[in-house]
Amino acid sequence: MFAAVIPAGGKGTRMAAVTEGKPKELLQLPGGTVLEFIINEAFEAGANQVVVVGSKAKPEIDEFVCSLGDARIEVKHQPEPLGLAHAVACAEVDGPLAVLLGDTIFWPGSPLNRLVEDPSLSAVAVQTVPDNKVNRYGIVDPDPEMMATRILEKPDPSEIDSRWAVTARFFLSERASELLQTNYRYPVPGPERTLTDLFGDLLAEGGSIRAIPIDETEERLDCGSVTGYREAKERLKR
Repeated sequence: MFAAVIPAGGKGTRMAAVTEGKPKELLQLPGGTVLEFIINEAFEAGANQVVVVGSKAKPEIDEFVCSLGDARIEVKHQPEPLGLAHAVACAEVDGPLAVLLGDTIFWPGSPLNRLVEDPSLSAVAVQTVPDNKVNRYGIVDPDPEMMATRILEKPDPSEIDSRWAVTARFFLSERASELLQTNYRYPVPGPERTLTDLFGDLLAEGGSIRAIPIDETEERLDCGSVTGYREAKERLKR
């Protein structure tokens, strides 16, 4: 069994044209809100608990989760925006856990089912991106067996030959989860800390991370931008 963590505390100001002040995670899609789709994805992959990590700036998230009336789902807060790794650590989950970014759904299938197949290994979903988008993503450099040898956060294309970009779904083994709580739960001076940093720590001590390419049945729908949200609404109408 594993828990699922959904970070949902970002401001999302670039979505103002469609959110009308509502958190982007609560935007409506055909069949439910963005957040509902992600919660259902987690449970369908085998999660026994879902923790939505919100913030005091988004009380609507708390109210919505409460309205679901499901004891398996709870909300915790990230006190201040200190990076994705810190947000996930604020869920205070012990043991293996999945991370599902709160602005992205996959349709009709999800790579999460394959990420969690071997709970002893951490894993990331990946897809190839063109050169001009490399500096927007964490990029995984895998060996021929698709095991990560290194992961760079938003590198210049000249820094790495790989074009495998991390894409919104992660699985942390028990050891990765321990590192998260030990090294990322409490703020430290410096820039915001990412899951790329955490995976770098895991690789440095000899841990293993699988890179799982998404396939044609697992279309990534980015609801974190106006264009992406509108495209997702149209895709789900079909």
